[in-house]
Amino acid sequence: MALEMIDKMDNEMTTLEEMGDLRANMTILEQELLKNHGIDPNLYIEYDVKRGLRDSSGKGVLTGLTEISDVCAYQLVHGRNIPAEGNLYYQGVNVTDIVNGLGDRRFGFEETSYLLLFGKLPSKEEMDVFFPVMAEMEELSNRFVRDVVMKASSQNIMNAMQRCVLTLYTYDRNPEDISAILAATMSLVGFCSLV
Repeated sequence: MALEMIDKMDNEMTTLEEMGDLRANMTILEQELLKNHGIDPNLYIEYDVKRGLRDSSGKGVLTGLTEISDVCAYQLVHGRNIPAEGNLYYQGVNVTDIVNGLGDRRFGFEETSYLLLFGKLPSKEEMDVFFPVMAEMEELSNRFVRDVVMKASSQNIMNAMQRCVLTLYTYDRNPEDISAILAATMSLVGFCSLV
């Protein structure tokens, strides 16, 4: 009996094909993800991005490019960088503007999650597609909770989340597929919305 229960928990990761109506919404979100993301390969040459941690002279090197976030801590004045009050941007949108723009809206977390995932603030129609998927993704599988969250808990929530992200990869049947990546990401975002 115990072995049957473990087998059931081990096979509990639901595939997108088993989710029925959610598959259509996931397809829309996948297309949105692919449409709004991509880094021009020429930028790697322009910014001399290296694959290692040091250049030929032993100095640290730029190791990646992202449009997801940016921190601006300086102002350029007469050709000089002058320290200034910092600004944080998500997908080019100032986080202060996001917070100030929420007003009476109740879904700031979900809207910001959409912005981070898909590169733009969502319309009402896009949120109508996003919400049902998020609701379905809020619950992590019993197997994952048992093996990762409960057995390997941590006092440091960021460490625990980082470990969860890495471990989700091993729980997926096809982890390199964009559908699987998006589903795993949305599972974590959905889970975070409960915390």
